[in-house]
Amino acid sequence: MSWHPLNTPGIDYKSWTANKMNSYKPENLRPISEAKNPDLRGIPAALARAALRAQELAKQTNTYLVVQRNGQLLKLKANEL
Repeated sequence: MSWHPLNTPGIDYKSWTANKMNSYKPENLRPISEAKNPDLRGIPAALARAALRAQELAKQTNTYLVVQRNGQLLKLKANEL
């Protein structure tokens, strides 16, 4: 059997991961606009540009876009947005 970090004897990765994930509670998070790194502060604008570009490309190529609305994934034609 080849080595894999999850197969390391003596380490319970399931409980470690669960404990690690529990430490990331919403009250510990700050808005991205308050990030120290300027690249991180630019993420919302970059995502908006990417979404507009995806819409443009879908219109040009007459293809579908997959979007999430109210927690559901939808496959829409660009003109249905």
